[in-house]
Amino acid sequence: MRRYSVPVQIQGEERVIGGYLTLRQFAYTVLGFALGAGVSFGALFFLPVCVKLFLVAPFAVFGLLLAFVSVDGMGLDRYLWYWFLWRRSPKEFCWKGVEWN
Repeated sequence: MRRYSVPVQIQGEERVIGGYLTLRQFAYTVLGFALGAGVSFGALFFLPVCVKLFLVAPFAVFGLLLAFVSVDGMGLDRYLWYWFLWRRSPKEFCWKGVEWN
């Protein structure tokens, strides 16, 4: 029986969607566009198309930012989650050896 060495990529996420996008990137992109389309076309059906596009844009841009921007070597979604956890955690402040709460 022949054996074939299979390269294992453990440095990053596996690019599943067409070899270009990871599943996380695809989900954030689709979710951003879907939320924008739902807000603009579902709730506000009486507005003109140019206004609807301006309503879709912030959701789509935020989805694209979460999918493709990395900060300090991690994705923006993980970075924002860690920032949120840091903001909610209790902190102690010391000044010249005196503890402040």
